[in-house]
Amino acid sequence: MNEIQTPHWRGKTRSIILGLKNSEQLELAGKVLSVEQNLDLLDCTPIAYDSNFNKILSILVGMSPTTFTQVLAKMNDDQLQVLLQTSLTEPMQHHLTVLMHELSHRYHLLVRELESVVQRIEKLSLDDVSRKDLISLVKSIEEISLRFKSVLNKINKALKISWNSNRLDLIENATSLKDKYSHTLKNFIGYPQTSGGPSGLYLLLQEQLAVFYANTHEVNISEEVLNDELSTEALIKFSIWYLKDYWEIGLLPRIKSVEDLELDATYSEADRALHRDQLYVEVKNNLDKLHLKTVGDLKMHYIYSKRALKEYIQEYAHLIAPDES
Repeated sequence: MNEIQTPHWRGKTRSIILGLKNSEQLELAGKVLSVEQNLDLLDCTPIAYDSNFNKILSILVGMSPTTFTQVLAKMNDDQLQVLLQTSLTEPMQHHLTVLMHELSHRYHLLVRELESVVQRIEKLSLDDVSRKDLISLVKSIEEISLRFKSVLNKINKALKISWNSNRLDLIENATSLKDKYSHTLKNFIGYPQTSGGPSGLYLLLQEQLAVFYANTHEVNISEEVLNDELSTEALIKFSIWYLKDYWEIGLLPRIKSVEDLELDATYSEADRALHRDQLYVEVKNNLDKLHLKTVGDLKMHYIYSKRALKEYIQEYAHLIAPDES
C-alpha cells in the first residue's frame, strides 16, 4: 500500500495488520510495508501494547535491514519505547547485529571521503580559486558532518535497545562505534565555530585561506590585512591598484568606457583630481552596497582571488547597477 497515493492509509494499514493471523502473512507484510507505515504501527496502541504485540516481531522478521535502519533513524522517543520491548527477541538482535556490521563498514568509507576532502583543502591554489570551488568545499565538509551525525543518531537509538538486550557483544559493538564516530566528528571533522574558533577541517581550511590575507614576509608585518580593515586595503592583494583595475572587475558600472575614467586635457588638474576622487568614493560605496565593506566581508563571501571577486560582483551586479531613470 502506497501511503502517498492511498487516502486514509493509516487506518487501512492498521486494519490489515490487525486482520492478519499467522506469522507468514505478517512476515510478508514486513517485506512490503514502507518506513512511514512501520512508524505508524508503532503508534498504534492495539498493536504496540496489547495482545497483538507479537505481530511487531513477525513484521521485524520480514523487514529488510535497509527499512529497519530508516525506521530507526526516523522514530521518535515514544516509538523507540515500543521497540525496546523487542530487545530480548532474536529478530531485533539480528537487526542490531546487521546494523553494527553495516555502520562499521560505512565508517571506513566515510573516512576515505574525509581524506579526499583533506587533499582538496591542501591542494587549494589561491592564485585562481573560485567562490564556487570554496563553497563546494565547505558544503562537502557540512554534508559529511551531517552524515556522521545521522549515523550517531542511529547508534544512540540502537545502543538503548542493546542495553535492554542483555547481549554484551551488541552493547560493546555499539559503544565502540559510537566512540569512533563521535571522536572523528569532534576532532577530525570539527565545527565551523566553537568557543576557541573553528576546529577540525574548518580550521584546516581557514588556515589554508588565511595565508592569502596574512603577512607572508615576516620582515614586514604591515603587509597583513586585518578583518576590520576596509576591503580596498585587501584588494591590493589582487593587484588592484588603479581606477582602471576597479573598472575592469565591474566596480564602476556607471563608466561605459575606460576613457571616461579620466577627464581630458581641457579640464584643469584640480577638476581631474576631483573626478578621480569621486570615482574612488564611488568604488567604496559600491563595495558597501555589495556587502564587501571590510576584509572580513571578503572572507565571509569566500573571496580569496581576483577571479572570485569578479564572480561575486557579476553575481550581485544588480546591487550596484546605475539608475537608468
